[in-house]
Amino acid sequence: MKNTLGDKSGMIYTFVVILVALFAVMVCYIALDQAVKVHIVDMGKENFNVSNSTMDNLVMVWDAFPFIFALSLFVMGLLAAMASSRYG
Repeated sequence: MKNTLGDKSGMIYTFVVILVALFAVMVCYIALDQAVKVHIVDMGKENFNVSNSTMDNLVMVWDAFPFIFALSLFVMGLLAAMASSRYG
């Protein structure tokens, strides 16, 4: 049986892996969002005397994480697609 996709099967595989990784990380992020924002931040402020600015920075990084992760996966997919099309 002849491969009808040609060299594009590697690119399709790359984007499927990116979508699966994005889905898995976002499911974990959604599950842990309230735990980090409510319980861990409050515990750090009250029980361990961590400064408010440190906890605010933690929440800021936690809120920005999905966007940074999705953007990095998108760039990785573009670079992988360009590399496979250049040598194909």
